[in-house]
Amino acid sequence: MICCIETPSAIDQEDRALLQALCSPGSDMQREFTLCVSETPIAVIYDDQPIAWAATHDWSGFQTLELYVHPDHRREGLGRAAAAMLLAAKCIDTLQQLAVFSAECVPLAQSLGFVDVRQFLRVGDAWEPA
Repeated sequence: MICCIETPSAIDQEDRALLQALCSPGSDMQREFTLCVSETPIAVIYDDQPIAWAATHDWSGFQTLELYVHPDHRREGLGRAAAAMLLAAKCIDTLQQLAVFSAECVPLAQSLGFVDVRQFLRVGDAWEPA
């Protein structure tokens, strides 16, 4: 396996297409991969092709942690590894407020040392606190 931190604009077109498939349909992250203009730091884990990613960016006064792992590779620690890569590269800060968008990310973020983790849920076209 290969692990690296890149930006969507630096990932080659074939891998970007594979990463788009590893996103929730219509999600902001899928749009970032599609538009290919984002400078969002993204930790990608490859096993011949991308199988997991974690990304962070500023959103509504929060830093975010978003991640996805291919279903065939879940429960192997890859999401944690990708998130830890962002932390080690100082792309995210455990002392800052962190927004996450799935219940699974809350305990993962807390186990990495984040103190103020807030989950948001999509309600219609808006994100609301859980």
